[in-house]
Amino acid sequence: MSGLLPYLSLQITAFAVVIALFSCFFRIRKPWWLLACLVYMLLDLLVLFITPQLPHVAWNWSGKIASAVLACIAIPLLRISPEEAGLTLPRSRSALLRSAVGTLLAVLCAVVISAFGRSHQWPSSETLWFEATMPGFSEELAYRCIAFALFARCFVVPSQKWAWIPPVLGPTLFFALGHGFTFQHFTPQIQWLPLGYAFGMGLILATIRLLSKSLLGSVIAHNAANLMSFVVDGI
Repeated sequence: MSGLLPYLSLQITAFAVVIALFSCFFRIRKPWWLLACLVYMLLDLLVLFITPQLPHVAWNWSGKIASAVLACIAIPLLRISPEEAGLTLPRSRSALLRSAVGTLLAVLCAVVISAFGRSHQWPSSETLWFEATMPGFSEELAYRCIAFALFARCFVVPSQKWAWIPPVLGPTLFFALGHGFTFQHFTPQIQWLPLGYAFGMGLILATIRLLSKSLLGSVIAHNAANLMSFVVDGI
């Protein structure tokens, strides 16, 4: 459990920094939703950390499945409507086109980044199945569904043209920090390439979610990018 404490501390610190930054430009409304968002993100981190350590469970599948189950419980508890959560299908050709373009961009970024320093070790079939299904499903529910909806609720923007900033940038910063930091003996180690890649990918996925008004496109883009990164790495 001690190995979890640095990540919990990082999550809390990152949350406080993001809220402080946004509060310089936007007025906070209904601050209890911010607290709810922090509690949810901490619970999600706990689930991802603890579940794979239980006996007789698969280390990777179990964590993502438990994270998705937590999200499915949290959505009704937090009274997030299907429209807020993006749990709707794209309703126009333009939304489908935006999702397709975003998916291609996400895959292209994954291919370019993975082309550097390839291991040339072909992944197992289980790894390919996992990357093609679980990360996009569980992580999009956490970041582009619940966190997206709660950040959209919590800030009053001066103009509608700025309304995208809290739900897009807030969860993206958490997404990047979760992928770009590791700890050794409670000392944070920054991995700049994963940090930058996760931030860029998070922006793409959040933009797909924003423009299509549906989580489906970001889930597909996320899984496609993950799958192609492992394929390219193994070639």
